[in-house]
Order: sequence, then C-alpha cells, then structure tokens
Amino acid sequence: MASDDEAVRYRHAALMVLDQLDWCVEYLRSIRKHQIADRIAQNRSAIMRRLETNGNREFGEAER
Repeated sequence: MASDDEAVRYRHAALMVLDQLDWCVEYLRSIRKHQIADRIAQNRSAIMRRLETNGNREFGEAER
C-alpha cells in the first residue's frame, strides 16, 4: 500500500536524521560546546520517544 510505504520511508528518514544528530552531539562535545550538545541530545531523545510512542502512525497525523 502506498501510504504504508510512505510511512516507512518517513520513519527511515527520521532515524537517519537522528543518527546525524548523534554525530553533531559528539562533535559539539569534542569542541567543548557542552551546553549546545546537551540541548540537542535532549531534543533528540524527545523526538525518539515521540517516534516510539506513535508506533505505526504516519508522521503529521494529529495526536489524540
């Protein structure tokens, strides 16, 4: 089904972005920008929790 394929693609893209954020956090820590790194890490964790909470729902769907 097209919408299922699209949801899988969006989820995969979101996970790739989270991996990039991990890299950014580590880089920022290596250059001693700890406050920025910590804030991005918190945001990344919140996004991950939201993805896990939403399960199979498509992105952009209103939360109830």
